[in-house]
Amino acid sequence: MILRWLGLFALGAVALSLCDRVHLAYGVLVQAGPKLLGQGLWVLPVFGAGAAGILAGYPVIRSAFGEPPIAWSPARVLRSGVLAAIAYVVTGPLHASPLLLSAGLLAAWLLRVGVRRSPAAAVYSLIVGLLGPAAEATFAALGMHTYSAPDLLGVPMWLPGIYLHGALFAVDSEALIPTAAPAPSR
Repeated sequence: MILRWLGLFALGAVALSLCDRVHLAYGVLVQAGPKLLGQGLWVLPVFGAGAAGILAGYPVIRSAFGEPPIAWSPARVLRSGVLAAIAYVVTGPLHASPLLLSAGLLAAWLLRVGVRRSPAAAVYSLIVGLLGPAAEATFAALGMHTYSAPDLLGVPMWLPGIYLHGALFAVDSEALIPTAAPAPSR
């Protein structure tokens, strides 16, 4: 179980740091501190922990709503991952149009969440869409990074849109989450 979590941590750290390179390339943000391959040394561990945390949170919300787990589907996980990556990557070239970008990300999320008809997925996305930018606002306040055009609390208005789509990827990836083995029956 620990090796699986470490694998998800590493995969999340690498995938998110690659997506974030788009923000660096388009001047969306500047990362502070010592660098490794052009990114702050803090990026990989913070992104890995964030990815693991987002993955770990969904089963709690799903259980609270009484919804069953989604059946494993590699095609759905791949499609959801691609859609989340697209949502992340478009923010680089389109960051100069924050209202249009925010509206587009929100409309795409509404379509995606509406198709699945899962109150747990919708609520979880909204939670992640609030907590993710709040964490980034904290990092900005600590001087870890600076957005070139922040709108509120040091972050851009379109940032929740990335987290909304990332949360749906976590929903679709629930089968990858390591769980404790059931206790042997007596």
